[in-house]
Amino acid sequence: MKSFSQITRADLENDYQLIIEGGNFLPSEIDPVAVPSWLEFIINSRRKNLKTMRNEKAISEGLIAPILMAVQEIYKDKISVYSGEPLATDELWGVCDFLITKDPNSFDPKGGYFILVEAKKNDLLSGVPQCVAEMYAAQVLNKNDDLVYGCVSTGLEWLFIKLENKTAITHLNVFTISEVNTILGIFGWIIKAA
Repeated sequence: MKSFSQITRADLENDYQLIIEGGNFLPSEIDPVAVPSWLEFIINSRRKNLKTMRNEKAISEGLIAPILMAVQEIYKDKISVYSGEPLATDELWGVCDFLITKDPNSFDPKGGYFILVEAKKNDLLSGVPQCVAEMYAAQVLNKNDDLVYGCVSTGLEWLFIKLENKTAITHLNVFTISEVNTILGIFGWIIKAA
């Protein structure tokens, strides 16, 4: 068994026969979602104090978690958001930074259908193999659902990924925190599409 954080792109391609490619899977026009005033306050406050957000925990708690809290608030009748959930298959294991399920009343996240990974050292691309590995594990656990979405985020930048069957597509556009209304809209589109 391998830990998600140990997985490389070569592992995904050779051991799990996954294909990773860039492409556009999101619609060219995403309906923006109104940003709750409390989230605007948090984002503005955190952006003024970026120098104090020097590690993954600070980024996670300061920017990523509040955005996912807003997603949970906006789409509360459709999803549940989990943090730090273990996920394991016969071949892969680890703890997901964040996992979203389709069940708003779930106490057991099972595989989930959306995985979010915090980028290490502010490097989005280095987080892609870990995110795809977690998405693949969710796909295996979901059995009948071959479509899983994911995201690698620094808090300031958001890179969305789609895993369908054995092909992972990293969206060509990276979205920034200044586009938070679009990021919330992307979550809405994914929730409807999944």
